[in-house]
Amino acid sequence: MGLDYLQLRAERARLARGKVVRETGLLVAFVVAVLVVAVGSLFSYRNTETLIQRSRWVAHTAEVLASLERLMSTVKDSETGQRGYLLTGDEKYLLPYNRGQSNFPTSLRECRRLVVDNPAQQRSLDEIESLAKEKMAELSRTIAVRRVEGFEAARAIVVTDVGRNLMLGIRQEIQVMGDRERSLLAARSRIAEASEVRAKRNVVFSGISGVVLLAALFTLVQRSLAINERRRLEQARAAHDLERQVEERTRELKIANEELEAFSYSVSHDLRAPLRSINGFTNLLEEDLEGRLEPAERSHMDRIRAGTKKMSGLIDDLLALSKVSRSELHREEFDISAMADRTLRDISERHSRTSADIRVEPGLRAAADPGLVQILLENLLRNAWKFSGKRDHAVVEFGTVQAKGVPTFFVRDNGAGFPMDKASSLFLPFQRLHSDKEFEGTGIGLAICHRVVLRHGGEIWAEAEEDKGATFYFTLGPSPES
Repeated sequence: MGLDYLQLRAERARLARGKVVRETGLLVAFVVAVLVVAVGSLFSYRNTETLIQRSRWVAHTAEVLASLERLMSTVKDSETGQRGYLLTGDEKYLLPYNRGQSNFPTSLRECRRLVVDNPAQQRSLDEIESLAKEKMAELSRTIAVRRVEGFEAARAIVVTDVGRNLMLGIRQEIQVMGDRERSLLAARSRIAEASEVRAKRNVVFSGISGVVLLAALFTLVQRSLAINERRRLEQARAAHDLERQVEERTRELKIANEELEAFSYSVSHDLRAPLRSINGFTNLLEEDLEGRLEPAERSHMDRIRAGTKKMSGLIDDLLALSKVSRSELHREEFDISAMADRTLRDISERHSRTSADIRVEPGLRAAADPGLVQILLENLLRNAWKFSGKRDHAVVEFGTVQAKGVPTFFVRDNGAGFPMDKASSLFLPFQRLHSDKEFEGTGIGLAICHRVVLRHGGEIWAEAEEDKGATFYFTLGPSPES
């Protein structure tokens, strides 16, 4: 054999150490990312709570000012009713007077409740209450005199200016209280604005740093997957020389891939919580600051949400790739033409455009797992639809040809195509031949197609020419006739 036992053990030990280092690095990166997002979210939450509390104080101050207005209004109502009665002698003018007499105690209690923690304001309310009692007594006395002795006798009391001085005293005390509250309002508004600025900065910083760390973590996962794939290919090339050793290494590699898939699945699920936290707190902050955000700040918010949306799409695609690899295969015969036609119709409804020529060869049948084939067709046909979307007259076709001596299904479009020298990387995860600005996507769809075809024991390949469309061919193992 090409390698002796000691060399084999050394190679296996080296691979095991590399696997431990990669997994440890991934775990450390994941923990750091989660901690950064968690700490950022905590600071954002605390700043948001502070902002809410400051806003409540501002609202409380405004409520005190409104209560003082109502208190003054009750005294004015009483005086207005008294004057109307004195001038006319008509009892209906006493309605505002009676209403003011009735509402004044309630308004006074409400004011006391709102300023219970402010001794200076409480003292002012004591003075207002004392003056108001004298004022109300003066009003009642003049009304009684008007009823018994007539207008001139009541007028003689009014012109002494006792009532006017009492009213002036009440106004001055209420003005003093209002000035105090407005001073508090200005100070609390400044504090609230400072809290708002801190909250916005924390949300932007934690959101951007969290997205960057999560993107770095996924890059590490991608590199780890690529490393494992290269190891598998190297072992396969050495099979003619190391049959027993390669079999053992292949078994170990399978276990490593299963562990990596399980790890990716767990990481993908655990990453959703911080993403939801970032998105939720961003939405909450934007709602709280509606109408007060600068254009640059709103742009920061939108970029955070776009980053979390893209990361969520990557997680979904990663889970889909893992699900295809793990699901149990159930073969049955079915009409694949009908499935392709339904899929294309669904895609056309979701992504409407002015012109699309859909061509599906009728009557084609396949012996395969319908659920997995649905996923395969969905990805291939959606890609064909997407990459031909810029054509004035797009054509998307599904049918069969004889290729490599067996009946082979194909999906063809007249879209953007790609250079054939890049075809070798088509079916690798996260590999893209076009930029996000040209065509959206995560680079997982063709990797999923590759997994589905491999699960069926078939093959998948592509032929294309840049700017002249592409054709994807695939087989699904044994044909229905066999």
